[in-house]
Amino acid sequence: MSEDFHPPLTANAERFSWSLSRDNLFKFCQLAYFFHYYAALGGHYQHCAEPVRLLHRLKQLVSCQQWENNIFSESVREYFLTKSGDDYPVDSDALFNLAHRRFAQGKRSVLLEEWRNDAKLTNLFETYYGEKNFERLFDSAWQNISDQIKTFTGSECFQYLQRLDALAWKRFKPPFEFKLGETAIWLSPDLCWSAQGGIYFLSFTNTDTYNLDQAALYKIFAQTVRNIPPDKTFVCNYNIATGNWTFIDNVSLNISATLEKIDFSTAAMRAKISEYNTVDQDNFEVYSEHCPQCRFRHYCASLRSTAGFISSHCQ
Repeated sequence: MSEDFHPPLTANAERFSWSLSRDNLFKFCQLAYFFHYYAALGGHYQHCAEPVRLLHRLKQLVSCQQWENNIFSESVREYFLTKSGDDYPVDSDALFNLAHRRFAQGKRSVLLEEWRNDAKLTNLFETYYGEKNFERLFDSAWQNISDQIKTFTGSECFQYLQRLDALAWKRFKPPFEFKLGETAIWLSPDLCWSAQGGIYFLSFTNTDTYNLDQAALYKIFAQTVRNIPPDKTFVCNYNIATGNWTFIDNVSLNISATLEKIDFSTAAMRAKISEYNTVDQDNFEVYSEHCPQCRFRHYCASLRSTAGFISSHCQ
């Protein structure tokens, strides 16, 4: 790649939607937000510009912990949503097998660098930037996943989910979307089911501290889309590290405050879009204190270097 490597300075603003992850990235770094939601668009096309292709590749990077979480949550989803009540095995072997299949596929993609031909295949932040020994990373990742599944299958949460009737499950491919005024909202529960006249949303996280705005949004969704009142909408969190399963208390929620936060956040992000429905890179601030944790850090380094930073991954 030559040293006159430059990113696209403007991009078309596609249809806007709001999500907690989008809001979090905007707060993390506005330039990373621009790269992720605008400049990387179209990077999967065969004849796209090379900077766009690189940004699309970097957009797909996940940390090892994110990868472990994805394997856990996707395996649990498949375990419950593809079986009827009478088909559940009495031990955890099936869940371990589902998780190991995903783990092996992801490990293969990383080792063979299959993401070079398909950026959607597993590409880890740590290995891409050369920060960790491959085998040590994979050994640690599988040990973490195994421990998480062992904890889960011995948990109260797992026992409860095992008893649900197959018809109780809401089968969907996250995220799902609903309209809040003129704004499309995206939500991504890991599991959703109906029971005793109510609807339940479950998230798998690495913490016991659940985002109350997200809980409020589930209640808003249930009422506006499904006509289910807030007192019949239950939001719960399962900490995959500790096995703690908690329900969010309605008293803790402030729906009006959540709506105000979304309005403020949406206005800030929309303010970056011109009257011609375009976005300009120069209008997005760089929060350099977050660069070490950013997926786009090498790309940004090339912008700040007079000679240009040429990563081996760009060649």
